[in-house]
Amino acid sequence: MNSERINITVAIEKRVKGKAPTYSDEQFYSCWCGILQLYGTELYQAINIKLENTIIFKVRYCKLLEQLQDKKEYKVEYKGHIYKIYYSDFAKEYKKYVLLKCNLIK
Repeated sequence: MNSERINITVAIEKRVKGKAPTYSDEQFYSCWCGILQLYGTELYQAINIKLENTIIFKVRYCKLLEQLQDKKEYKVEYKGHIYKIYYSDFAKEYKKYVLLKCNLIK
């Protein structure tokens, strides 16, 4: 498993007195991770729901990452591409690793 550096960002909404809200991405966490691919039934399920460009980042657990379970929009930046986190799996390897399932945005 290759180790790569990723940056996790969170979308912050800013409102200014009656104007439309503006959104900006703020740095949330930067870490090393392993890159995994979908396989088997996971791959077929992703294809069925039109998530072909899906990747899994395996990140070492820390308390801060528990905030990923909030309903905010988190993104991962990896090799110049932006991925949206659609599921964070804490149960598979409880308090050891977190699997971030992401879909390519751009």
